[in-house]
Amino acid sequence: MKPILRSILAVITGYLLLAVLIGVVDFGLSLISPDHYPNGAHPATKWLIVELAVGLCLLVAGGYLTAKIARRSEIGHALALGILAAVMAAVSLLVYQNRQPVWFQLVFLICAIPATLTGGRLRTRH
Repeated sequence: MKPILRSILAVITGYLLLAVLIGVVDFGLSLISPDHYPNGAHPATKWLIVELAVGLCLLVAGGYLTAKIARRSEIGHALALGILAAVMAAVSLLVYQNRQPVWFQLVFLICAIPATLTGGRLRTRH
């Protein structure tokens, strides 16, 4: 496989891992707590904290997977995933501003790049 295709595949796969697993977590939380996203109100803080913890772990895992698939310039590829995740967090901040507290989205926005870089660094150590 050509290096550029592997790079694109690595970042897309890392992002898909994040998107799918965050969707699974949200679905699981909706089963556990149907009022997780009540109409017109912010979710309970305890569920937001669970989502943050899981989301940050998934960002690390996404950075690791992206670096593993890339097989070269692992940190650079993890950084690319972090930038993509940060951009999507900024979009989410605008889209969900009435459904989620701003602090919740800002944590993802601020932590996306450091978390994916952590995953990339973990990969380079193996």
